[in-house]
Order: sequence, then structure tokens, then C-alpha cells
Amino acid sequence: VIEIPLGVKFDSFAKLNLDNPSEVPESHNVVSIGRLVWEKRIDLGIQTVAELINSGQRVQYRIIGEGPELEKLKTLAKELKIDSFVEFLGFQENVPQILSGADVLLHLAVTESYGQVLLESRLCGTPIYTSAVGVGLEMEKLCDPMIRLFRTSDAGMIASGLLDYLQSVEDLKDENKASTMYSSHEFECAINTVISK
Repeated sequence: VIEIPLGVKFDSFAKLNLDNPSEVPESHNVVSIGRLVWEKRIDLGIQTVAELINSGQRVQYRIIGEGPELEKLKTLAKELKIDSFVEFLGFQENVPQILSGADVLLHLAVTESYGQVLLESRLCGTPIYTSAVGVGLEMEKLCDPMIRLFRTSDAGMIASGLLDYLQSVEDLKDENKASTMYSSHEFECAINTVISK
């Protein structure tokens, strides 16, 4: 059936490795979080996932957020024939649970004043693959092994780097808790300081 796919439409399935048919690639649960606007580059995330799927990887891409680019992004996923692998979740209140269940946070913003989602992801123990913006630059300086930055807009290169990162980070998840690398802050103290200014 795989060699001669008569009557089977393979467009909506991940490509299989025909050289070793008994080897099924593991599935990667990738999540992006942010307002669906051009500067968050979710379109680049969809193109990256398409590259992964076309290389034989099994990927489920979950996108959390709302915004004016939603229909354009859905159209892009359909055009790339990966819409069955891309899930638009809209606004979600259970972001920590979603992050905890993800293999990686894919953060693609072209600009970011801070990047709270990076810290949220780190506190959930979820590895981060991000563009070189916001607090990610500071986290990189601390040599945090649970974050890797990319400095390209090429979807193929991002996909290749992401796959390499996912393979290297698996053993690090339990050993690199955020609490051991970052100072804790008293939330109430921070809020009072901000209000008083």
C-alpha cells in the first residue's frame, strides 16, 4: 500500500521513511503562543512545520492566540497541505497546562519588548526554540540549556535546527529546573512597586 498507494490520498499524512518502513518517527508536539499579527511570524512557524512534515517528521502544531492574521494563517496551512497537523486554539486560559504537554515552544517573533511567554514556558519545564529577541537573549547569556535561539528567517534552517534541538534536549528536561537558574520574585512586591511608580 505504501509503495503503490492506489486509492489512498497521502497529502494529509506525514511522509513515511520507505527505506526503513518499520521505523516510525516519534511525534513532536509544537506550540506557539501570541497575538496573530505579522510581527509574531506565525506564518514562519507554519512553513517550518511544513518543512518538518515534508522531511518525514510527525508534528502536531498548536497555535494559541487571536488576531487579524487568523484567516490568512489558516489559508497558508491549507495551501501547504498541512492543515490537518495545525490546530488554531484561539484564546486559552490554561496556557501552563498546554505548555507542560508540549515538546517545545516555537517562538518566532521578529521583535519582542520582553517575552513573558518565554519565562512561562521555562517555568513549565518546556524547552524553548526562539528567535533572538526579548528576554531570550538574556536567557542565552546565562547558558540555559533549555533555550536555543535561531537567527534566520529560512524555514528549512529553522526546521533543521529545531529537530536537532529536540533530539538534544530530551535528557535535560528534569535536570534543569527554572528555579535553579533564575531568582524568584515576590509577585505582590513587584505589583506594588509598579503601581507606586
